[in-house]
Amino acid sequence: MLTNLSINSKDFNQNLQGVFDSHCHIHSLNQETEQLILSCMNAGMSGLISVCASPADLNSTISLSKKYSGFFYYTAGLHPLEAIKLDDSSFEAYLKEIDSAINSNSPPLAIGEVGLDYVLIHQDEEVKRAISQERFIDLIKISKKFSLPIVIHCRNAYRDVIDILSQNDCRKVVFHYFNDAGFTKEIIDKGWFVSLPITISKNKAKGIISTSGGLGNIMLETDSPIQLQERKITPLDLGELVQKISEGTGIKKEEIIEKTTKNVCSFFAIRL
Repeated sequence: MLTNLSINSKDFNQNLQGVFDSHCHIHSLNQETEQLILSCMNAGMSGLISVCASPADLNSTISLSKKYSGFFYYTAGLHPLEAIKLDDSSFEAYLKEIDSAINSNSPPLAIGEVGLDYVLIHQDEEVKRAISQERFIDLIKISKKFSLPIVIHCRNAYRDVIDILSQNDCRKVVFHYFNDAGFTKEIIDKGWFVSLPITISKNKAKGIISTSGGLGNIMLETDSPIQLQERKITPLDLGELVQKISEGTGIKKEEIIEKTTKNVCSFFAIRL
């Protein structure tokens, strides 16, 4: 998501103490963005992870991570659609940028988001799908080289994504915007994590958490900024997801926040 942010949270932002948004897209260097970050800090959130999915956003995201160190973190990756837009030389240049960022004094927490998208890259686009898979594997290699976790983007491509990750012996994996209950058990059985989005229904969240055996491999995210029912979602709306999960599962909101934040910190090696 590369649109401008607009702070618009309902009453749910009153229950944000300790919550951690594991996946959002905050990149722009402007007053609105910085006010949003400060609002999240003032609301008592534990932190934000801004996911860089395009070469155009890397430098500004690093700048924000330096300015708000200890609260604003980032990952470095390439959305599948962005991956097929780059020619070979541009892709290689971006890999070098990621390499440099990893070796800097403000390194990313993980490689991501990366993966496959069979909604945006159609079945009849065989060449594009092949390129997407090759570049996904190249980015996995960087994560392996530096022993970094991987943040996965996956739409209608779970079988191929899981197989590629397994073939490359990937150990620390989180599936972002996860809402495909049919693959929950296989993912959790591999010791991987899933991040539930703010758009998920109560029943689907309940099913995924039940299949997962509880909150042990669960994170929370807004994927903001996104448009939801005529309003722009920001990390300040994450309390809405906590409320939804609590109503669907019967788990207390405080326990949901405590356990999912602990998962984020453990997975990404964050010390609060």
